[in-house]
Amino acid sequence: MDLPNLTWDKKIGKNDFLVGTALRYTFYDDNTPGTASADTIDQQNQPQKTWLPGIFVQDEISINEKHKFLLGFRYDYNSYHGNIYTPRMAYKWSINDKNILRLNAGTGFRVVNLFTEDHAALTGARIVEIKNELNPEQSYNVNLNYIKKFYAKNGTFIALDASAFYTYFNNRIVGDFETDPNRIIYDNLNGYAENKGVDTKFGFCF
Repeated sequence: MDLPNLTWDKKIGKNDFLVGTALRYTFYDDNTPGTASADTIDQQNQPQKTWLPGIFVQDEISINEKHKFLLGFRYDYNSYHGNIYTPRMAYKWSINDKNILRLNAGTGFRVVNLFTEDHAALTGARIVEIKNELNPEQSYNVNLNYIKKFYAKNGTFIALDASAFYTYFNNRIVGDFETDPNRIIYDNLNGYAENKGVDTKFGFCF
């Protein structure tokens, strides 16, 4: 359940400030180990009740007509995992009306629910084992984006949107299907994972 965000937006000179609050409440219950107590002898159902209040602030700075810089910071408190900090920054260079360059960087977090996201945990006869208390997945990402616009004399418009991205994950949650053929063992990844690539899109308007 998401409650309405409260925001305050104020422009002062070259700075455009945005401050806000957010609140989310999640209730989750099922008949899987995901909501069972850790006591293996007298295991009881314990529905997950999670409060996630947060506050965010950002400042978009208009250096001039071509250059804009954005700084942002968000703080959330998860009733299970505690304090969560997610800063971000962005830069926009409007080279001209046909060329735009953007650079974005930031951090993120994600609390994973195995039994709604990983359907392998619900299939077959394997026993699901959660080895340790699972921590939220964390990510650090950077994205470079370029937009090119072409205008033809006959009115045709063509847009090229190209991006290069890189994401670094830690605490990634993975399932171990190899150690025990009768079990699926879930734990946070010991180390890190990466996701990187290039994405290109074309748009036409006749």
